[in-house]
Amino acid sequence: MKLRWGSATDTGAVRSSNQDQFLITNGLFAVADGMGGHQGGEVASLTAVDTMREFYESTNDRSLQTLIRATRAANDAIHKKANSAPDLRGMGTTLTAVALIEDEQEQLAVVNVGDSRTYLMRNSELEQLTEDHSLVE
Repeated sequence: MKLRWGSATDTGAVRSSNQDQFLITNGLFAVADGMGGHQGGEVASLTAVDTMREFYESTNDRSLQTLIRATRAANDAIHKKANSAPDLRGMGTTLTAVALIEDEQEQLAVVNVGDSRTYLMRNSELEQLTEDHSLVE
């Protein structure tokens, strides 16, 4: 089986700027979509991918636990920034990430927070792998 990746983003109908951030590094693929106002959303999504990048680039451990720890580190970093400045209070981001896991055999692990989604395309068919964590859902 061959792993291929792609991404797409759209500003949408509500905002004038795009708060999406992408990350591809060391077997980790992620997208974060900011929320919480123009500045806060951009800061939150950038903080998430930067933190995950730093976490992944500082270790050779490609386990599920590393993916979980990187996700928690991103959450902690966003929380700290949101509490550090009044104009960032309430900021947040959605996040979905896929990582190559090196166990006894190569596997893929997926995490998601919010309503950014991960899909699997196989035989020209899309399958949604993640569940949305949103008020609407």
